[in-house]
Amino acid sequence: MDYEHDRKLLSMSTMNMPVRSRFMDLVFHVFQVAVSSVGLFIMSPLFIVVSIMVKLNSAGPVFYKGTRIGKGNTLYKLIKFRTLPVQYEQSVGDRILTQNERINGLFAAIVVRSKLDELPQLLNVIKGEMNFVGPRPVRPIIYSKYSKNVPGYNKKFAIKPGITGLAQIIGGYYMDPRKKHKYDMLYMRHRSVMLDLKLIFLTFMVLIISRRVMKWKVTERFLGFELGVDHEEIEPTVEAYKDVTGT
Repeated sequence: MDYEHDRKLLSMSTMNMPVRSRFMDLVFHVFQVAVSSVGLFIMSPLFIVVSIMVKLNSAGPVFYKGTRIGKGNTLYKLIKFRTLPVQYEQSVGDRILTQNERINGLFAAIVVRSKLDELPQLLNVIKGEMNFVGPRPVRPIIYSKYSKNVPGYNKKFAIKPGITGLAQIIGGYYMDPRKKHKYDMLYMRHRSVMLDLKLIFLTFMVLIISRRVMKWKVTERFLGFELGVDHEEIEPTVEAYKDVTGT
């Protein structure tokens, strides 16, 4: 992987980062709360179905509530439909989950691969803890490690984390955390309401088609800036980063 090229992109991305005014942040928050509330109402039957599936799949609560680092390095509870055994995260530490751990049965395969487990994060948006689009949410144990080793790692906590985002769209779960950080910084460099709308559109595209068949040069023209995507970043497997720890 071309880390020298990534460092140049990262250096450019951290220069003159645009900052939304408090008024625009408030307007956008109200918009997201309204959309999230309507979305929760419309999808309430789906929530009931998935909740029943969770209870039938294993004993324990319907929701997973995991601690994450939010805006201003504050802690909040990220909400998802639970697909792992209760308290399983405590045994994980700073490593990544294996494929068998993430997709542990038919239920998890359906919910995780379709991203249905992410839907409760709309509650985080309503509570003002997350945006629709932003940097990837980070566990405290991951923050402790990479905030010391990755230059500029703390910059991403100037804004709220997102349900989706540039890093989430380009790379899968097993993307190298340094790469995730690069794309978080690129997003912050070019952050705008229009970019958020484009990334939401691309999120649905990724859910419908594989990242591997997306034309990245076309995507760059669509977004309006260089991504610097290499082939190894697109949906890497656990084997590709078996020695890497991350979210």
